[in-house]
Amino acid sequence: MLGCGVAGRPRVGVGAPLRLRGSGHTAGISAGCRPHSSFQRYLTCPLQYAFQYVYRILGDETKGHFEFGTAVHSAFEAFAIARRDARAAGAPDPGYEVLKSGFDALWQPTAYGDAQQAEHYLTRSEP
Repeated sequence: MLGCGVAGRPRVGVGAPLRLRGSGHTAGISAGCRPHSSFQRYLTCPLQYAFQYVYRILGDETKGHFEFGTAVHSAFEAFAIARRDARAAGAPDPGYEVLKSGFDALWQPTAYGDAQQAEHYLTRSEP
């Protein structure tokens, strides 16, 4: 298994189980390219780690910043397609209004802790 080594070279220790400090037990997770949060998840709750990283069962928890990022990405994608089509037709490029209307149509603030946090992200979408 290749890790995050340079030019396809494996990293030292990839595939070997992670030995927990101070215990004779291994964590059963490879020391490859796991983010810090995955190790923290394992140490906090091994069952949640297994569901998320071993069995690939996604939780129903959606974070607000992911929701915002998805809406922004989709709006820019629609804007780029509209600009490409306008240029192909010899028409002027679409303006900010097209981008903003695309974002407004896609963004549904449902995964935020409160209305203030959702409002904060909405103001970040303005130039």
